[in-house]
Amino acid sequence: MLADDGETVTAFTPGPPFASAGSVGMPVVCADAEVRRAHTDIDWTKATALIMGPESSGLTDEETKSASQVVSIPMHGAVESLNVSVAAGILLFEAARQRANR
Repeated sequence: MLADDGETVTAFTPGPPFASAGSVGMPVVCADAEVRRAHTDIDWTKATALIMGPESSGLTDEETKSASQVVSIPMHGAVESLNVSVAAGILLFEAARQRANR
């Protein structure tokens, strides 16, 4: 798990679902293709922990329910899913875009 406080990126060791990020008061965001809230609809300008699951199985229901916010990356056409590195890049680019425009 990676967390960004606006100046540094911090890696946390996964433990009980996102306890590390929650213990420092950081919101936890994860992506799920089934939700309707787009990744552009949340505030990425604050310190945020981004949780990415494995490509093969994604996050567990428990992990998704433990997140502060769950977002999706809108996809069009016959695309079913994205490679985890591509998805992370899209989400992190949105965070950078919002921070540059604040």
